[in-house]
Amino acid sequence: INNNAIETYTKDVQILIQKLGNPTHYKIAETIDDINNESTLWQTYPENNTINYSFLTDTVSETKTVYLKLKDNITETDAVYDEIQYIKLVYDTHTITINTDAL
Repeated sequence: INNNAIETYTKDVQILIQKLGNPTHYKIAETIDDINNESTLWQTYPENNTINYSFLTDTVSETKTVYLKLKDNITETDAVYDEIQYIKLVYDTHTITINTDAL
């Protein structure tokens, strides 16, 4: 994930797939239950071996896990996963008050 980065500050990441063979499709999910669920759809495998992915939630800083399965016309892989620490940036807001009576 993100070229083996340890952390990310955005929910949008890039996943580079290192594989043997010629997969035709992939599945991606954030939980093992979802990756094994029949309702998680197979997608066409990208020619450049890279998937742009956005985490479903980004409300708190936490370790994010991405599960991946590949398949071709004959076989389907077991799920593999990788993790990255998502750090949610928090911005302080300040209010400036201008006293126009003093002008």
